[in-house]
Order: sequence, then structure tokens, then C-alpha cells
Amino acid sequence: MPGPRDPEPSLPDNPQREGQGESYILPFHYFAGWWSSPRRDGKRLSDWLRASMLLLERLMISSDQFEVDVCGECGLLGYSGWCHYCKSSCNVSSLRIPYACKLLFQELQSMNIVPRLKLKKYSE
Repeated sequence: MPGPRDPEPSLPDNPQREGQGESYILPFHYFAGWWSSPRRDGKRLSDWLRASMLLLERLMISSDQFEVDVCGECGLLGYSGWCHYCKSSCNVSSLRIPYACKLLFQELQSMNIVPRLKLKKYSE
């Protein structure tokens, strides 16, 4: 047990020891900003990748996700596995989008502007 005059033992999160030692590849590796170097356990990101990660985090992770049913034939939003426009339940896929995106689609449809989602699985 250290006494009152003994120095504190060095901890793994000690900032003086941050750049020393081996670098390990982790599945969820920390991505640092412009100030980081690869030696200090951070990876550099390009501007577009940083912006896309920010959008994903703000719109999907920390905000409301909404699961919608999308018709693969007409590209319109459906409900409960049913496409109201095609009057069928064939080719209806479930998709997660931000709730703000769903509200935008509904607002555009109320102004007689029909946004259609083109799903990759059903596109030609």
C-alpha cells in the first residue's frame, strides 16, 4: 500500500504514457480529429467521412429512427407490409430512416410532390 509520500502508480489512462507502447487493431477503433497522429491511437478521417459519420450519429443514433415499409415496385411508403398505391403486399421491404425524413416525405406528398425510394434489390 503506498504511503503519503510515495508517488501514485501509473495508470493505463495516464496522458504521459499515451503515445508509448504497441498499437492494437480494435474492432471499434477510436477516430480522432485533425490534431491526432497515427502514433497517438487515432486515425485521420477525410472531410466527407467525418460529415457522414456526424449525420449518421445525429439523425439515426441520437435521434429517432423510424421503420417504414417501402414498395419495391412503385417506391412509395406503405404500412403494415401493404402498398396502398399498388394494392398488394408483394415486394414490400422494411427500411429504417430518420423520422425527419419520413415527415419530409409526407409533407411533400401533401403538396402533390411524390418522392419515390428506389431500392437497390428491386432496381434494374
